[in-house]
Amino acid sequence: MVVSISLTQKLVWGDEQATNTIIYNLFKQGVLMISLRGSTLRFQPPLVIKEKELQQAFDVMHKVFTSYQAGELVEPSGRHHIGW
Repeated sequence: MVVSISLTQKLVWGDEQATNTIIYNLFKQGVLMISLRGSTLRFQPPLVIKEKELQQAFDVMHKVFTSYQAGELVEPSGRHHIGW
């Protein structure tokens, strides 16, 4: 299973800063996500993940996305790019 989410600003340009901020805050809460092309989030859990663990990851993602939308997230410092 692979879930990809593209973050765009005004539906035209990718938003790399949003991507980095979200990845950083997900990592702080135990969810690993990578970025592709600077503005696409990629979540690829192991095939043997248990449903309860997957739901926990989705709950954290929902919390982080909601916090980002509300302007409540801490931006990463010291790195210009997070992810691969």
